[in-house]
Amino acid sequence: MRLFYILLVPMVSAMLPEGSIFESLANGTIVQHNDFPSAFCLARSVHVWLPAGYDEDPDRYSVLYMQDGQNLFKAEFASFGTTWKVADQLDQLLLQGNIRKTIVVGVFSTVARDREYMPDAVFERLDNASQEALVENCGGRPLSEGYLRFLVEELKPFIDSFYRTKTGQAHTFVGGSSLGGLISLHALLKYPQIYGTAFCLSTHWPITDEEKKLESADWKDKMTEAFSSYLRELLPPPGLHRFWFDHGDQGLDAYYVPYQQAIDAVLEEAGYMQGQDWITKSFPGGNHDEISWRARFSEPISFALSQETIDSVTTTHLASSSPSFRIWSPSALMAMTTLS
Repeated sequence: MRLFYILLVPMVSAMLPEGSIFESLANGTIVQHNDFPSAFCLARSVHVWLPAGYDEDPDRYSVLYMQDGQNLFKAEFASFGTTWKVADQLDQLLLQGNIRKTIVVGVFSTVARDREYMPDAVFERLDNASQEALVENCGGRPLSEGYLRFLVEELKPFIDSFYRTKTGQAHTFVGGSSLGGLISLHALLKYPQIYGTAFCLSTHWPITDEEKKLESADWKDKMTEAFSSYLRELLPPPGLHRFWFDHGDQGLDAYYVPYQQAIDAVLEEAGYMQGQDWITKSFPGGNHDEISWRARFSEPISFALSQETIDSVTTTHLASSSPSFRIWSPSALMAMTTLS
């Protein structure tokens, strides 16, 4: 059986480390890298989807990194038995010519998910009582910095070494749902030279799932203030990055409107243009689950992976940038615009 898989994907298997597991699908290949080690966080599985024809195609591909990778491709790995059918959807969009050539890196979550996906820069802006509440709810203090170092310092170099990728910021995307959306936003804000676009479905701005806190106006005010301050400090200048935010109106998603309105206000204040640099969209009837995210996945992914490449800061953006935001040096901006 092992020989069968090697014959199916000879070029890929010849390059990858021993122990990689290949599975051929009708719409591509999934390569499993299980127990992927890290010096910064818990080991985890990483599954890579290669589109049909990748092995024969000499082109380099953009890379989409997605959180909760167990929920993307196969029901046998999914946390709740339901997947987003990411391979099926991307295959169709590629066939229609609506998106660029892209591989997907599904990064599995671990037992420390809540802590790894909780941005420390937001946590640190909260008062002691709010921090203690999150520690109790999430099982400890944030582990986001170690997780992001894993993504940037260990996983991305591995992917770029063993797969034919376009390594530049304009070709590197990150996304997820719920807390996975939150850490995807955080990844771009902390590493804007690495990621060009973040898409965040049903972003879980309250962080907690404690009903009393979700219903609390005081908790909402504290969290929106913390997120607004955090964005004002870390948001890069508009023009090189794009964001997608959405939510439904059922379940946990019913709480997100005031949070999202605060985030949108900060983006607009910073000079980001709705519809160009970022999109916020509501999906009536949408719930906080894989079925809802799968149903609308084609929209954020089409926005993120469209053929258009943002590779320069426009005069309009520079003129509208607010001085209250981080000022980037010319060398930093040049580094962001360098494409591999």
